[in-house]
Amino acid sequence: MAIGRTWQESMQKALRGLETGLDGWDLPKNYKRLSHQELLYNLRVPNPERTIALKQAFEDGLTVPELFKLTLVRQGRDWGM
Repeated sequence: MAIGRTWQESMQKALRGLETGLDGWDLPKNYKRLSHQELLYNLRVPNPERTIALKQAFEDGLTVPELFKLTLVRQGRDWGM
């Protein structure tokens, strides 16, 4: 099974492969948006829902430098999903 030619393709495939209802980088249709405080907590504390919280954070307008400070995820990747 192929991984993907780009980082974005590989990430999409990994998210779909989790079998959690995610269809790649899109939020699930039945997703209940988190309050700002819940969102910040889910970004700070590693948990299985962190990727979904990242997607909501991007949609809510948080920037990559802000997310780096909250998550400590390395900034070296192309976040253009």
